[in-house]
Amino acid sequence: ACEQTPSGMIAIVGATPDQLAALCEKTGCTVANVNSAAQQVLSGSKDAIASAAAVAKELGIKRAIPLATAGAFHSPFMAPAREKLAPILDTIAFHAPKFPVLSNVTGQPHSDDPSAIKALMLEQVTGTTNWAADVEAAKALGCTRFVEFGPGKVLSGLVKKIDAALVTVNVADLASLEAAVEGLKG
Repeated sequence: ACEQTPSGMIAIVGATPDQLAALCEKTGCTVANVNSAAQQVLSGSKDAIASAAAVAKELGIKRAIPLATAGAFHSPFMAPAREKLAPILDTIAFHAPKFPVLSNVTGQPHSDDPSAIKALMLEQVTGTTNWAADVEAAKALGCTRFVEFGPGKVLSGLVKKIDAALVTVNVADLASLEAAVEGLKG
């Protein structure tokens, strides 16, 4: 999907909802990620992403940061990937979750309906990922500690921006895993 149309992503920091809507309308970009109230990520064609930085400045948006991505993820540009994923998901038997599993699309726990879960998994390929809603839903379920696996601490930083009282831990290697296990025992 990334190779079919040159596309990309841009982080938008400090935009009001009206500014974000105007930015999308003027550039043709779509909201790919809602990371926090203060940060969203847009997807679009390479030309749309290039113009989004200039238009953001015109609109008085605090910051617009082009991202080094292979394509416009979580947008209609990913429709070819969604089409390839659909038959694969059809071969997998889904069951009702035994514990809450949050949907990136709705920001709420998945229902017990396996076909609805499959539909949302497909929708997340081309639709907006609502990370902020996922964090809020996890908090509502009683989560106070978040563990980020992989290099970097981007998601941990976003969790802290959503609620500074939440505990975040990053696991990137064996040493940080052992430190996380010790730190989370309490």
